[in-house]
Amino acid sequence: MHAANFEQSISEHELRVVQTLYKVPANQVKSKMEKSQATRQFKFWHMLEAQWGTSKSRSHIMKPQEGQPRRPSRKPQGQEPSGAATTIVAARVRTWPGGIGNSLAREFYSKGYRVFATARSKDHLVDLAELSIEVFALDVTSPSDIQDIKADISERTGGSLDILVNNAGFACTMPALDLDFTMVQQTFETNLFAVMRMVQAFASLLIQAKGTIVNIGSIAAVMPYTFGSSYNASKAALHSYSDTLRVELSPFNVKVVVVVTGGVLSRLTLNKRDLPPDSIYLPISSDFRDRQGNSQRAGMPNDVYARKVVDELITPHPPKWLWKGTMATRVWFLSSFFPKGIWDFLLSKRWGIDKMAALWKKRLA
Repeated sequence: MHAANFEQSISEHELRVVQTLYKVPANQVKSKMEKSQATRQFKFWHMLEAQWGTSKSRSHIMKPQEGQPRRPSRKPQGQEPSGAATTIVAARVRTWPGGIGNSLAREFYSKGYRVFATARSKDHLVDLAELSIEVFALDVTSPSDIQDIKADISERTGGSLDILVNNAGFACTMPALDLDFTMVQQTFETNLFAVMRMVQAFASLLIQAKGTIVNIGSIAAVMPYTFGSSYNASKAALHSYSDTLRVELSPFNVKVVVVVTGGVLSRLTLNKRDLPPDSIYLPISSDFRDRQGNSQRAGMPNDVYARKVVDELITPHPPKWLWKGTMATRVWFLSSFFPKGIWDFLLSKRWGIDKMAALWKKRLA
């Protein structure tokens, strides 16, 4: 069956399943049926990896100081958190103009928040500094750097921090059997361990402000996004860590939010990697190369993503998990209402694993 016909038949079948299975309590009809509408056309061949790139940015936030003039805000009156507020945006290597961290910093700033933006070099934050956003040099994988900036921000804010946004990230795309463990360690160091260190360092400031920790996760954590096992695992660990952290910090009125991020457009230059010369997946090397550039073909613009995320984060009771970005709602729906085997089927078709299986079967015959 041709791909187009196959996709059409799958879509029709899935829509029938949706009509059969999608039953929700009356008091949840509005919100969930709105999500259902986003799944009416299933284009599974355009799965996007959240936040692709070699590095990404991170944010911390503080509310506007009492008595200070507020900048223009799209937020309805009465939704601002009370007290003094600060936001910090920290990056593993740089906060890219047009990147997620950069856009989050701009969006919080536009809401009247005092924003602290960080990157390994302040030279990468010039565009934010021009907006009067306070910028700092920080390597989020350096414990000493983290302690230094914590002391600096604590002094500037009087010992409180309203929002800490952990958005630093490192992507590693390679078949599981071909992984370079130096890259694996770097992936976990940036995507998980750096977040843990940041949370420990800023915990006292967040408790003082009854603040919010925001960890930028990924749809790759909830589906087997082919050739991304290391990245997927690091984000899945981040999700699990965040859920446990939310429970443990609840006595202190500190909220923890996971933003399960789908496809978001980036201006990053992709560093595409080739398969090792002895890789068992060489027969589908073209599929592997196609997979690496997938997230840059479509996706939600960064400023749109940032606006949607920030609008929900600054409400009095933000959701525990927030699904934003291209494909995020669809991944939520499939993960919630379909067996896990749906991913094996769909992603094997999308990234050449079914072709690899046929070639291997032929070889063994």
